[in-house]
Amino acid sequence: MKTKISKFRISKTVKGGITYYAIFVPEYLMPDKKARRLYFRTRQEAEKKRIELIAATRTESKETVLTDSQLVDARRALERLAEAGLSMSLDKVVELAMPILKASGRYVKVESLLADFAEIKAATWRPHTLRNFKVVTRMFLEKFQGLTVADITPKLLGNWLAGFDR
Repeated sequence: MKTKISKFRISKTVKGGITYYAIFVPEYLMPDKKARRLYFRTRQEAEKKRIELIAATRTESKETVLTDSQLVDARRALERLAEAGLSMSLDKVVELAMPILKASGRYVKVESLLADFAEIKAATWRPHTLRNFKVVTRMFLEKFQGLTVADITPKLLGNWLAGFDR
């Protein structure tokens, strides 16, 4: 039986003037096999339980098994978020980090970067500047086409530049 992670959403509730954070837990994850809501005094406690439930669900469905080390890492990450005064899930943190990781050049192909750069700058360049850029770009792509920006090390670039007569 698979349970979507979305079923482990944390909801804020007030009972008797006291704020609690609740998570619905399906019967197959409860020791007594009865579905119920679990209540926590702080969001951080609820988030820790949520991570455990996600790990248990993934283990049950054979999708992903979190090691003890990964659970420790997840708990530490949640603690760091709490220390910074941030109240968000690890999934949300990853969602926010992905554009930054992608923009860092890990997934950007050289030809895409050069095409985007030329498109942005071409309108402001003089014809001879654009012509020179195209010549250098063609030579550069003969060596580096298909690579990502992150694949091009300073040594690789230095070796390529060393091949030109000065």
